[in-house]
Amino acid sequence: QAALAAAAKAAKAAASGSGKDEVKEEEAVAAVPVEEEGKKEDDPEKLARTVFLGNVPLAKDEKDVIRFMQIEKKNIDSVRFRSVPVHPKWQNMRKAGSILGEFSGTRDAKNAYVVLKNKDLVETALKRNGESMDGHIIRVDRATPANQFSKFDRKRTVFVGNLAMDLKEEELKTACEQVGPVKAVRIVRDKATSISKGFGFVLFEDRMHVPKAIQTLNGKEVKSREMRVTKALAEEEAKDADKERIQKFGKPEKKKEHHQIKTLRLRKERKMAKRALNRASAKAKAGQRVLGK
Repeated sequence: QAALAAAAKAAKAAASGSGKDEVKEEEAVAAVPVEEEGKKEDDPEKLARTVFLGNVPLAKDEKDVIRFMQIEKKNIDSVRFRSVPVHPKWQNMRKAGSILGEFSGTRDAKNAYVVLKNKDLVETALKRNGESMDGHIIRVDRATPANQFSKFDRKRTVFVGNLAMDLKEEELKTACEQVGPVKAVRIVRDKATSISKGFGFVLFEDRMHVPKAIQTLNGKEVKSREMRVTKALAEEEAKDADKERIQKFGKPEKKKEHHQIKTLRLRKERKMAKRALNRASAKAKAGQRVLGK
């Protein structure tokens, strides 16, 4: 870890000068709401004793997560963090960017996967769902191969659109609780940048709150934007609605030139950072060989 941190600092020095660049809102609008990153878990037995934690404060580490779970450390196999919003220039070296604290500034939270020793402890972990960690409402759920919000009960869920780009999950939850108890909230974010895509989902404790939410919250202003609240569609219904919208209004225009320029600049920065990292790693290895002699 120390060697990696030292190498990462050298890479940071090589890649400096572009930290002020932020990803524009229009670049964050993507089509597929994938929540997590990384490989899917292939071992069904291991998956059965894995718990997903969403909206974990960015500054929290493994010890903080274990403390929040209220499960003894000896009963936990591992804690893995995902969806850490590192600066785009570190996308190919996310671990180094995370160690250096080089974040994009688009989000103050990350996700975690906790693998338990025994699957019987999963029920204990799920009781922590909705609890707060430094002001962040933590979503605790069973890990699934995709772990997407579409696995939630659609009949108790509403779709919320036209959200402010800086709106947080806690703020959306607070706005919706005037209708009834909220079990979970998810704002869909870009996988690479963690920037909000401007829409999300709210899961209520009871399905009876859904019609009331659509009637009461649709058009409600939150952070200078009027929310668009509708029932959450099934996957096939959503696809049909997208097709109908495209046929009626056409595909949204993309600012290709700006995107291409930004992409080329980021590629150059990543190459420079990677070269610096390789040089620093080589020096570190050479130093270890000298000490070994």
